[in-house]
Amino acid sequence: MGYIENYTQFVTDRLDALRTLIDGTRADLVSGGFTVDKFVGNGLKFWLDGFDGWWSLVPFGGVDATPILYGTVGPSATTFTDFVAVPPLPIGAIPNVNTGLVALRKTGSGATATITTTMDTPTTLKVALSSLSGQQSGELYQNVTAYADPTGKEHIVAITLLRIS
Repeated sequence: MGYIENYTQFVTDRLDALRTLIDGTRADLVSGGFTVDKFVGNGLKFWLDGFDGWWSLVPFGGVDATPILYGTVGPSATTFTDFVAVPPLPIGAIPNVNTGLVALRKTGSGATATITTTMDTPTTLKVALSSLSGQQSGELYQNVTAYADPTGKEHIVAITLLRIS
């Protein structure tokens, strides 16, 4: 896929993300579940996803920034699924190396989850957590997704930050 196709795919992905964000905000406003924390978190997630993607499209941007997926779930949540824009991976690369959830604030015991990462489109990584348990309210967890090249060297694709509200 060439530069123009990547750019077009990225813009389409960002517009879809904005549409999803607006629909979610509208639903939260109607249900009374809209909070300032959620507004700031959604705005930060949208900005981080977009900034990494826009910067990676600039041909003279230097070192590619590592895409960051920022999400928020409640303490009783058992699943989380979201998408993040990433630079195209080499042909045949499968982003299936995950570190697991690592507590960054260390407020309690570690959370566990089954983490599945797949390429939804050539420039979109889907991160899905299932069987999520042990998460502590107020904690911030991190997962690093990578792929291994034919020599076994791992290359970081994206970082997931998951905040427990």
